Amino acid sequence: MWIADHWKDYEVLDTSSGEKLERWGDYILVRPDPQVIWKTPHDHKGWKQKNGHYHRSAKGGGEWEFFHLPDEWAIHYTLPFQKEASGKADPLTFHLKPFSFKHTGLFPEQAVNWDWFSGLIHEAGRPVKVLNLFAYTGGATVSAAAAGAAVTHVDASKGMVGWAKENAAASGLADAPIRWLVDDCAKFVAREKRRGNTYDGIIMDPPSYGRGPGGEIWKLEDCIYDLISQCEEVLSDKPLFFAVNSYTTGLSPAVMEYMLKTTLVPRFGGKTSCDEIGLPVLMRPSYVLGGQNMIVAYNKADIIEYMGVITEHVDMDHPVLLDKYIMGTECEVDAICDGENFLIPGIMEQVERTGVHSGDSICVYPAQHLTQDEIDTMVDYTGRFARELHVTGLVNVQYAVSHGRVYVIEVNARSSRTVPYISKVTGVPMVDLAVRCCLGEKLTDMGYGTGLHPNAPYVAVKVPVFSFEKLHAVDTQFGPEMKSTGEVLGIAPNYHDALLKGLIGAGYTFKTPGPGSCCIFTVKDSDKPEFVDIAWKLKSMGYKLYGTSGTCAWLNKHMVPCNEVRNMSGESPNIVDLLQSGLVDYVFSTSAKGRDPKRDSVRLRRKAVELSIPCITAVDTAASLVDCLRSEHSLANIPLVDIATLYRGK
Repeated sequence: MWIADHWKDYEVLDTSSGEKLERWGDYILVRPDPQVIWKTPHDHKGWKQKNGHYHRSAKGGGEWEFFHLPDEWAIHYTLPFQKEASGKADPLTFHLKPFSFKHTGLFPEQAVNWDWFSGLIHEAGRPVKVLNLFAYTGGATVSAAAAGAAVTHVDASKGMVGWAKENAAASGLADAPIRWLVDDCAKFVAREKRRGNTYDGIIMDPPSYGRGPGGEIWKLEDCIYDLISQCEEVLSDKPLFFAVNSYTTGLSPAVMEYMLKTTLVPRFGGKTSCDEIGLPVLMRPSYVLGGQNMIVAYNKADIIEYMGVITEHVDMDHPVLLDKYIMGTECEVDAICDGENFLIPGIMEQVERTGVHSGDSICVYPAQHLTQDEIDTMVDYTGRFARELHVTGLVNVQYAVSHGRVYVIEVNARSSRTVPYISKVTGVPMVDLAVRCCLGEKLTDMGYGTGLHPNAPYVAVKVPVFSFEKLHAVDTQFGPEMKSTGEVLGIAPNYHDALLKGLIGAGYTFKTPGPGSCCIFTVKDSDKPEFVDIAWKLKSMGYKLYGTSGTCAWLNKHMVPCNEVRNMSGESPNIVDLLQSGLVDYVFSTSAKGRDPKRDSVRLRRKAVELSIPCITAVDTAASLVDCLRSEHSLANIPLVDIATLYRGK
């Protein structure tokens, strides 16, 4: 499954009883979805705060019911290459309005396709011509044009073509090389063939069923093969891509792929692939401690693998839960409440993004990257939780922050392992104050104030400690399941120095590259773009870089010199020989899969542990480590901080 997980302005909030609850920018819509056959409770507040509701009729069709919804509004989307441009390119802008047949003018799941082919166009290094058939309101057209392609946009509806023009103009592409054509797609392709026109990329999103202006009947099952065959003849000699979407439930992705394989591959070579489009989900047993047996599943294979593992080790009298996975920043808040007022000593921010257990993540106080609105929201939520749960004593709340929105992960009406940490670095004796609250005292009388306590004059970084040398056969890759066995504290006047102290205290080695010193990279596809900068920094320090085939090709493609090394299962000399050479200072390994101890990726990480070579398995940890390596600071020039005297007199 390919995951459309880069949206800020769109999200599915909930699903139940044949309907889905969606956020489109600032507005919430309820629309029918026949595949939502479960009848879960409507717990999300959006069900009662919706701006529009499409009611399906038992006789077919349906009608909208509106609640303070404008006639038209817009949402935005930023392509991955646009993010790399540091704001130099306009995000894509799409005008939305409700159709009489439930649609809004955009299929947001298609963003995963936009990301894919816009990246190919952007990196092609040559002029690219794209043909977009059944082009609708131009999501694919503006994505391809934004990446630099000359696009021919074809749709049989004049209204849809006009709408697509509006989206292009709103996206800053009014003057882009786009041909806007109102035409029958099959007839247009036949004419292009006769004209001898060709294209480097073709996109088509055909309907399941339709009628032409002359009464022609389009039925996908009957027409799609002939159309693909015709399109094959208008592809250039060196085409870049061919993408076909299908919403017909009766045709599997494998059927569509087979048609591409039999019509295109014999002439052009290359490879075909197919899968469903979806959202990432968090899989876990119905009851866990410490994140045990939890994973983040990105595709169907992950789910199959996980269920095989879980059925072997877990009592299947209990269900496996699927949660929506939110990519963002995890934060933790410990608070004291006297039943009325509350006190938060400070907000802690995790360095590693969501999906890594908080016990295995580097944690920073005060938070370094939160906006004031996000901080205010957490303070407000924490106080409301404490009062509604009638807490007298300690409460712990874990949050995830994604695209400016604050999500609640869990609320624990108890102490947590972070209480000693936050007490030490803020000077607020949390346990003492909580006990006094339990004995009837009020926070207002204790001298520490209420609400959010002022930030301390230092930065404190908690770094986890692991015992992988003693835990045989345990995969060292970070994930939802906690694996750390302890933690250390680094404290300094600034974040960078505090992080350096913490990493050294946790056992990370800071080596200076010598003759032949090298680093090994083997990272999953979704991490490859972020590892380009990390690899370049290590190369600039004097390290020689090695990578497994896919990672090596990616780095070289992005102008970072890298040497290919065979995987563990490959013939010698391979990655094991390199590890045993004594020249490897660091290994960077992130794999999409990893629970099977027989996998090359797991064996590689275990081999690094055996040889005492630092193995970094999370991109955020890698970035932090490399920034510290490049720093001119060391323990010799970072002042010591006596935390015992920081708050003397309080």
